[in-house]
Amino acid sequence: MKKWLLFLLFLMVSPVWAKVYVDITSPSSARIGIALRYDGLSVKAFRNTLERDLMVYGIFALYHPMEYGMTKEEVKVAGADLYVTLDSSVLGNNAKVAYTVEDLSDGSVVAEGVLSFEVSQAVGAAHRVADVIYKVVTGNDGMFERRAVAVRKVSGGYELVLVDVGAMKYKRVAFFKRPALSPALSPDGKRIVFSLMNEKKDFDLYLYDLENKTIRKVCSTLGPDTAPEWAPDGKGVYFSGYLSENNADILYCDIATGKVKPIVRGISIETSPTVSPDGKKMAFVSDREGSPHVYLLDLSTGLSYKISSGRYDVSPSWSPKGEEVIYASLVSGGFHISLYNVRSYTGKVLFPGKDPTWSPNGDYILYVRSDGLYISPVYGSSGSGLRLFVGKWLNPYWR
Repeated sequence: MKKWLLFLLFLMVSPVWAKVYVDITSPSSARIGIALRYDGLSVKAFRNTLERDLMVYGIFALYHPMEYGMTKEEVKVAGADLYVTLDSSVLGNNAKVAYTVEDLSDGSVVAEGVLSFEVSQAVGAAHRVADVIYKVVTGNDGMFERRAVAVRKVSGGYELVLVDVGAMKYKRVAFFKRPALSPALSPDGKRIVFSLMNEKKDFDLYLYDLENKTIRKVCSTLGPDTAPEWAPDGKGVYFSGYLSENNADILYCDIATGKVKPIVRGISIETSPTVSPDGKKMAFVSDREGSPHVYLLDLSTGLSYKISSGRYDVSPSWSPKGEEVIYASLVSGGFHISLYNVRSYTGKVLFPGKDPTWSPNGDYILYVRSDGLYISPVYGSSGSGLRLFVGKWLNPYWR
């Protein structure tokens, strides 16, 4: 995979992220007005991606003062809070964008920087600027520089795809005639582990190397091997597999050697592991009480307890912030995304959907509905969500 060259010269004029313009946890937060002024030779892919990123974030209202000949004062009166100037230049295959983010309330410059990149990598550069604007406004890190991975059910088989959530684009990296499930992108973003059905209609774990574009089987047990989750160090994966033919257990597989060891064993079915960012705890699904529920496990002591309260709870995902777990719960005949706080021991139902996965910054959820792939903010969300793509999507993963 070709790496793109990016130099970021970043100078904060005011104290670092000292002012938060919007509280994303508030259900009634007003949108922040962003005026975008493009100077110099515009890079079309950069501009299109930046504006799409800001739209997907869902907390911005965009203004284009140059198109209407508006002054800063006029665009401020119209509703803009920040004035972003983007001065672009292109020489051959190389581009440079200098950006400045100005607070229209007092004229202060709250962020500025220079990005140098190859023209073909304008999308990545735009993600960087969008994420800077998001952090200026919320105080939180952005999320669009990290891609997601998912499976698309298409005619004749299954596509393994990389998803650029902000740009609302995806790219097929592999196609299989047999079912492929539960892809997970490695912490370094270079490998995808996933579950693939074999000729015997069983499932094994495979690894796709994005740089070399190679696929190899890495783990196989006596039964279906499913729901892989990377360990934080990227050396192995937790997954659901069979050490005996009786039932599924939570296991750990060393990617380099293929050696498997048990983590959670019992007479019930244990599946869908997801690990806390510090690697000390795990949430997983078990039917030890008759129907599937989400449990929390302390990996050092082996003690676990139930954290979900629905009739049928599956597909947990641990927040990158470390304090919350989301999962899909059957409510009134349909799946809804639910959230559990591991510190306060409290939970709540958020909105309709299934197969949830956290955004890399822990502020948004990527999830599936019957008519496509959606994204919604975690906090203060009405649950309407933004549909990114139509079609049959399975098991997105974006941490």
